Amino acid sequence: MFIQYVIQQPLRAASLLVALLATTTTYAHGRVGEHVRPDQMTPPVRVSSGPTSTPQPVVARYRVTHTDRVTRTGPQVKRLEWLFVRDNDTVALIKGRVEDIWRRAADGCISFERVLHDDQRVIDYSCGELRSLGVTPSWAALSTFVDENEIAAMKRLGSTGTGDARRIRYAAATPNQARAASWSPALNLPTLLTRRIGRHAELRFELVEWHAQAPAGWPAPAMRAAHYLRIDAADFGDMEYDPIVRKAEAMDVKAGWRVAHRHE
Repeated sequence: MFIQYVIQQPLRAASLLVALLATTTTYAHGRVGEHVRPDQMTPPVRVSSGPTSTPQPVVARYRVTHTDRVTRTGPQVKRLEWLFVRDNDTVALIKGRVEDIWRRAADGCISFERVLHDDQRVIDYSCGELRSLGVTPSWAALSTFVDENEIAAMKRLGSTGTGDARRIRYAAATPNQARAASWSPALNLPTLLTRRIGRHAELRFELVEWHAQAPAGWPAPAMRAAHYLRIDAADFGDMEYDPIVRKAEAMDVKAGWRVAHRHE
């Protein structure tokens, strides 16, 4: 969830869980070089067949930087701070004006909420609706911001520090792109993820601060959404011309969850 986070289902190379660590040029909610709003990007979380246990609760603040050097007006740098929240039954990514919230029921069924603050709407995706869309999220992958298997597939360069300060460094490169990661075994989170495409674009996630519990004043998932109108994603077919539904469907398309309609 991310961090959407990008959930790259075995489906299609989701732009939602966009593979920062995959070999395609698609990541976040767009392709390298496109003008992507940071709050519409999603981290490289992928479906994993790994363990279903949940790491310890954590609230982590990430600095996200998207640099595009191929524009008419010169290099453009977009920055945003994301808040990643993980506990036993909730994984959330608060991305400014958009929130991605995954919830796990007692039976293991996973549902999803997309909070759109600008529109004061919450889009609900039940476990069954996600299944109908072909989305089969892994709680293990969601809980670690990025699928640890993807990092493990990179070349391990070594480690620094000990105990809670231990960091394992990884990297991979091809003629047109370079990827790097720093992993904290204690946190079960990446402390740094970067991907560069040629000399033109870079996406960077940097862990800035983390706590076992959110400090006073930090937002909680959906904290500001109590009075928002809720829309069930299963009802999209009956609300085809609703502008918020169109917006949500467009986000689903970028995530690889739907096929674009003509009006998109």
